[in-house]
Amino acid sequence: MKKKVAVFLIVLTAAVSLWANQQHSEHGHTGHTGHSVSSASESSTPLSAGGEAAFTALIEVVGLLEVDVDTDWSNVDITALHSHLVDMSNVMLSTSVVADELTDSSLLFKVVATENAVGSLQRTARAHANYISTIRPWKIEVSPNETGVTVQITPESSADLQKLNALGFYGFMALDSHHQAHHWQIATGNGEHVHGSH
Repeated sequence: MKKKVAVFLIVLTAAVSLWANQQHSEHGHTGHTGHSVSSASESSTPLSAGGEAAFTALIEVVGLLEVDVDTDWSNVDITALHSHLVDMSNVMLSTSVVADELTDSSLLFKVVATENAVGSLQRTARAHANYISTIRPWKIEVSPNETGVTVQITPESSADLQKLNALGFYGFMALDSHHQAHHWQIATGNGEHVHGSH
């Protein structure tokens, strides 16, 4: 059985590779610097993502703003959204959990950031904790320090404590995703945003 699966995967990989090469040839791609991809803006492209994650988010927001006839361009603030996305990127790429301490009732994360990401970490952790506290019966304490933050979470149930232990700090930051709605609020001038606030 394992041999059959391995053969299937090899055939599948070859088929995908062949398809990719055909697409590459049909679209006349000659490299990024040449930009000769039969007009990169053509709607026939099979790609949907815009590349780097923050830029992709901006592409989506700007596209929606343009097609919405009710967009109030006097309130649009893409610069504020960009700053917020920088904060999010800093948290994901320029921080690390140096310790987590599990007790019978709570979980404590000690998170440090590079010098330029400390502010991003503190803003984002505080704001996310405030949001989670409004929809889950958890006690969350965020304490900023010179190198980052400590986040102590005390849920009501042992099941939630086990879940948090499995998720870790970054999984906690991804809980109850409200980011898309918040990004739209910032971009349209309806969301609070102070120097990259979450």
